[in-house]
Amino acid sequence: MNRLALLALLACVAVPAAAAEDDVYMAGANLHIDSETRGDLLAAGGTLALARPVGRDAMLAGGTVDVRAPVGDDLRAAGGTVTVSSAVGDDAVVAGGRVHLAGTGTVGGRAWLAGSEVVIEGRIAGELRAAGGTLALAGAIGGDADLAAQTVELRPGAHVAGNLVYRSPSEARIAPGARVDGEVRRIALDAPAVGPAVRATGGLVALAALALAGIVLYLLFPRFALGAARTLRSAPWRALVVGFASLAAIPVLVILLLASVIGIPLALALLAAYLILLLAGFLVGILSLGDLGLSRLAPARMHARLGIVAALIAALALLWLVRLVPVLGGLATFFVLLFGTGALLLATFDRYRYAPPTAPPAPGM
Repeated sequence: MNRLALLALLACVAVPAAAAEDDVYMAGANLHIDSETRGDLLAAGGTLALARPVGRDAMLAGGTVDVRAPVGDDLRAAGGTVTVSSAVGDDAVVAGGRVHLAGTGTVGGRAWLAGSEVVIEGRIAGELRAAGGTLALAGAIGGDADLAAQTVELRPGAHVAGNLVYRSPSEARIAPGARVDGEVRRIALDAPAVGPAVRATGGLVALAALALAGIVLYLLFPRFALGAARTLRSAPWRALVVGFASLAAIPVLVILLLASVIGIPLALALLAAYLILLLAGFLVGILSLGDLGLSRLAPARMHARLGIVAALIAALALLWLVRLVPVLGGLATFFVLLFGTGALLLATFDRYRYAPPTAPPAPGM
């Protein structure tokens, strides 16, 4: 496959899911997982529907993620639209443009939800932490609820068994049929008065900073950076799976190290490395987009440094415009980060993996 996988997500290529005794790793443009997974499941694609149970953890990413079947342990999902309409055995961490816990959806432990729009109609046995532009609660929360949103709404039938703490610039709309057993407390958030000129200036400064960082990365490590970008074009689905696995696993590892107390120094070092990885991975994704465009529009310039730098800047500017489109912009940026991080890790592994020493020459040779 010689196309950038970000573009291939628009294709309708199905990747069948085989029955698995243990862990399953899948990627494709269109995934309909209709075979049971007895271990962990890691899957990513343009559209993703989980239609059969997962025995342990499920880590899912896609443009549209639809969780219709039970997950035995933890669920971690990210996408443009994420819908959970089945049972999650333990904790759920979900982020997306729109996040919906349907009325048939349940979370057996705690839930962390974030999105432009978050709608909770199902039941969460433990505590809830949620953030979004708009946040609507119509289901049942077995513990405390800590919310942060521009608009907070408790609809009829909503029930919070513990305390409700919310951060918002306005008072929550609590319907007569909603119930909170504990304390209700609002932490006021003042909406900053930022004019269009200030926002535009800040955006241009951020764009220039990213362009400069990308140019520096390429000029300092030209062969490695370009090699990583072209790894994405030659092995897009491997890059997708590795990128998603790293984005999901490293924060969990940092939290575990922080919780151990003795591992705090290592956790802080790992966190710093993780932030650098995200920036470098995003820049590799941008470089790959620029290289793809250069190969199509001006193949004669593919080996000229000036041409590659110009293509990088053009790709970054294009993505900067696309991100202004609601949902699509955020989704495109997320997938550039996801694919780029995976490609960077694959290229690093290929470059530094252990090579066995060659045997010494025989005496007399």
